[in-house]
Amino acid sequence: MAETRLWHYTTGENFVQIVEDDAIKPATEHVPKNERPIVWFSLNQRWEQTANKGRRTADGRRVTATMMEMCELGGGLVRIGVAPETAPYDWKTLRDLSGMSSAMARGLYNAAIEQGARPGEWRGTFELVPQSQWTAVEVLRDNVWVPFEEAMGPLSDATAASQTD
Repeated sequence: MAETRLWHYTTGENFVQIVEDDAIKPATEHVPKNERPIVWFSLNQRWEQTANKGRRTADGRRVTATMMEMCELGGGLVRIGVAPETAPYDWKTLRDLSGMSSAMARGLYNAAIEQGARPGEWRGTFELVPQSQWTAVEVLRDNVWVPFEEAMGPLSDATAASQTD
């Protein structure tokens, strides 16, 4: 049986910063000061629906982007794989250990369900995840996940390119 891999789903634009940092850092945007930031992963092997961000329509309405819209708006899609022990906490444990309010937890859970996500697939850690712990990096090409090296060349080239920009 193949090893289960956890995935951190992101956009190409955000991946550049992750490579520059040489690590996936805990998410701090919209996280209250009294709450522990989390590095989020998913057991979903296709796409984590909560990775879809909000966008504005032409008439000004706020909607959640689709996976393909995220690909277009975010400079492509990237996923970083890690072993399960890298992100050992499930949703309920993350909720409890992070110190998030029950209202925030309920809001995240309900928004996820609305988007078609499954909180039971969420995993995370409170520690940054350095590149040395990544087991795979893949990019979406023609609606198929392919190894980064196959699509873009060696990851070290991406690191060098991001440092010369």
